[in-house]
Amino acid sequence: MKAKIILDRAGVLLVDQTNINWPRPELLGWLNDGQREVVIHRPDSCTRNEDMALVAGTKQQLPAAALKLIEVVRNSDGHAITPTARRTLDANKRDWHVMAASSTILHYVFDLRDPQRFYVYPPAAAGTKVEVIYSTAPKDCESEDADLGISEVYANVLTDYVLYRAFSKPGEAGSPAAAASYYQTFTNALSGKTAVDQMFAPGQQPGQGQ
Repeated sequence: MKAKIILDRAGVLLVDQTNINWPRPELLGWLNDGQREVVIHRPDSCTRNEDMALVAGTKQQLPAAALKLIEVVRNSDGHAITPTARRTLDANKRDWHVMAASSTILHYVFDLRDPQRFYVYPPAAAGTKVEVIYSTAPKDCESEDADLGISEVYANVLTDYVLYRAFSKPGEAGSPAAAASYYQTFTNALSGKTAVDQMFAPGQQPGQGQ
């Protein structure tokens, strides 16, 4: 979907199709802000799935473009990798950080408080490759003719976000009440999608390979 479609929808709802109160470049900037805001709420809205070469040891750093790890899927040879809790390893394998290196990873450990790093068990031999899924920042729409940086399924929430920012603009055209209403609609839609996705996940816990 092109950015222009979102801007046209916003212009109609603002009753400002000629863009007197809200110039198109402003709306486009808010659209780009909205895409990044969506990713904050829904990291799965903009992801990459790729092979990653590990460094030697347990501690691993995601690529520079990554915002948050979503899942470590498998070794490059196809052997599955499953998540585990660090406290489990700490309690049962206290020396797991200094064990012999391996080119086959069995488990990974992830902490939401450290979203761009994860640990692997056993320690990786340098160059071991695993398949990872991580969230990344969406590409800005540099013009109205550019494609959205996230799926068009988020078109409605992006429209709501643009309207929220538009009505937040100081001056006679602004309306704090309307801005608050559109932002509430934006966040409600995202939280509702999260609940539905979890409900219909194919027999999996959220974040465990759905």
